[in-house]
Amino acid sequence: MKTFIYAFLVITTITGLHAEDQENDLQLLGGADEEKDYEILLERLGKTFFGFPRPVSSLPSINPSSDVHYGYEEDSQYPPQRWAQAWPTCGGVRQSPINIDLNSCKKDLALFPLKFNNFEARPISTTVTNVGHSVQYSFNFKTPPTVTRGILNLKQYIFAQLHFHFGKTDNVGSEHTINSKPAALEMHLVFYKSNYGSVEHAAQFSDGLVVVAALFNPSDDVPDKLYTEYLSQVKVPTQTITVQNAKGTRLIDFIGSLNTKFVRYEGSLTTPGCSEAVTWYISPSVKEISRGDLEAFRALIGDEGPMGGNFRPTQPLNGRKCYVI
Repeated sequence: MKTFIYAFLVITTITGLHAEDQENDLQLLGGADEEKDYEILLERLGKTFFGFPRPVSSLPSINPSSDVHYGYEEDSQYPPQRWAQAWPTCGGVRQSPINIDLNSCKKDLALFPLKFNNFEARPISTTVTNVGHSVQYSFNFKTPPTVTRGILNLKQYIFAQLHFHFGKTDNVGSEHTINSKPAALEMHLVFYKSNYGSVEHAAQFSDGLVVVAALFNPSDDVPDKLYTEYLSQVKVPTQTITVQNAKGTRLIDFIGSLNTKFVRYEGSLTTPGCSEAVTWYISPSVKEISRGDLEAFRALIGDEGPMGGNFRPTQPLNGRKCYVI
C-alpha cells in the first residue's frame, strides 16, 4: 500500500511544483532510503495542495514613529541606495526589480500556468489618485478581475490596483530591464491572494502577492489611451478623482493583449518596506505608448517635484532564476 501511495505522491507533488522545486526534488528523490523520500514527498504535498506559505521576514524600520520619507533623487531623505537603512527588508535577498536576461531564463515546467479572469469587465467606477510617488488607478467592479495559478488554478489572486513608474527621458523609466535595456515606462497590476483578504495582510507571506508588469516605449504610431484623460485632474499629490462608468478603463485597455509570453521570478515590492512577498509575471515584449500619453505622465508632480524618475534601480539576483511561461 505504501508503494502505491509513494508513486501517487511522486506524480502529484512533482507535477504541482514550480520549476525550481521540481529540479530540487528530482535531485533529492530516488535514493536508497525510501522512508526519507516518503517523508519529503509528504511535506511537499502539504505545501503544494494545502498552501503552507512562509511568513516573510518582518523587519521594523529604524523608528516606525519617526517622520521618514523615501524618494528617488540623490538629495532625498532616503534615496534608493539608503532605503535599507530605514526599511531593512529593502536589503533582503529577493529584492525587485531585476534585470531579466532572457537567455538565462528556463522554460517553466509547471503544468498550470497563470490564467487571467475578467480582464474585459468594465468597472462601475474608476478612481485615479496622485499618491506622491506614483499615480494609481483603483476600481469598483461587480466581479473583480483575478489571476489564478497553481494546481488546477486553485490559487486565486484578486486585483487591487495598478500604478506606473516612468522616466524623465525616453531612455530610462522602467524598473525592470530586459537584457540590460530599460524602457520608458512600466505598469504594475497588483493582485493579492484571496485567502489573505487584503494587500497589507498578503504582503506578510511569501506567496501573498502577484504583480503583472508590462514595459512601454513611446511611439508616434499609436493613439492616445482614454484612461490618460484623467491625469490632468490629479497633477499634484493627494489629488484624486472618481469617474462613474469610465470608458477605456478595463484592465485589458491598460495592458493590451494577454496572448504573450511572461517571465516569472520570485521578488519583492519595489517601494519601502520592500516586502518579499511577490511572484512577478513580466511581459518581455515591450509594448508601445503614444508620446502624448507619456508626456501626460511626465506632467505629474510628485512629493519631490516632477514625478518622472520614480523607478528603483535593479537589484542583485542572489542566485534566483527566471522562468518563461
